[in-house]
Amino acid sequence: MTSRALATDSSLQRRHIIRDGQCRRCCSALETEKHLFFECPYAQKIWRRSGISNIIINSHTATFEEKIDACLQYSTSTRLIHYQNLPIWILWRIWKSRNVLIFQQKSIYWERILQQAQADGKEWSLHNNDQTRSIYGNANGRSTQGGWRKPPQGWIKCNVDGSYSAQQQTSKAGWVIRDSNGTYKGAGQANGNHVNNAFESEIQALIIAMQNCWSKRYMKVQFESDCSKMIKILNNEVLHFAEYNWIRKVNWWKQKFEDISFMWIGRDGNQVADGLAKNVNPNIVSFVFHHYVPNCITHLLHYDHIRSSS
Repeated sequence: MTSRALATDSSLQRRHIIRDGQCRRCCSALETEKHLFFECPYAQKIWRRSGISNIIINSHTATFEEKIDACLQYSTSTRLIHYQNLPIWILWRIWKSRNVLIFQQKSIYWERILQQAQADGKEWSLHNNDQTRSIYGNANGRSTQGGWRKPPQGWIKCNVDGSYSAQQQTSKAGWVIRDSNGTYKGAGQANGNHVNNAFESEIQALIIAMQNCWSKRYMKVQFESDCSKMIKILNNEVLHFAEYNWIRKVNWWKQKFEDISFMWIGRDGNQVADGLAKNVNPNIVSFVFHHYVPNCITHLLHYDHIRSSS
């Protein structure tokens, strides 16, 4: 969202796709991201009635980026369960109602949008608590299922990890592919493009691994990562507008597979991919695929194999 990738009318006008960039609701200002989500009278009614008390969100002088950051921080910092993640769901529902207005010519009353956002937040909280109890065994975030496990019959599992250097803003990707018998099918290492943070490094590594699996015609793949934030976003358990372009790219590649899933695993179960991501690529090349097991992960693969067979 903050990358200005949303197809608001002002953005479409700037790209010469449409002639009029005015807001379709109030017809009094350009439909910029800031106007759509915060300044339009329709949006302001929702925010006022929501009960969310935040100086930046309600400020007329704060930038769009500052408002989005405030929404994200408010969602994670509040201790009131009925407000947790509510700003994020309000943004999502405003965007959906805008698309209904434009593409279906239907106007949804603003109070209904707030009710839907509140229901979304409550449903997510209940689901997330259930997921946390069933997936995470203790405070350090380890999976109750232990280490690496074989995928179902007919599936491929691809463990993936990213390595990020804050000083150089560069990232590396590592992934390993195994079948339902736990048999090694190959592994890859790649130098990614410059990224802004560790999360972008993780999601870029996933995209590279998806491209590699698709090129090898693996159509039913479980992608497994130790980045719980990324997995929750990709499984629609949380919203994350700041990395919209990355998520859109993952979803685009997702459509190319017959079946696909994104799974979280603790760091202990993802050591093979982590070792590849942190290991220097041989011959200083930007991409390499190992048809045979590289020495740097031999002991890690053996460790996974023993535990998955026990």
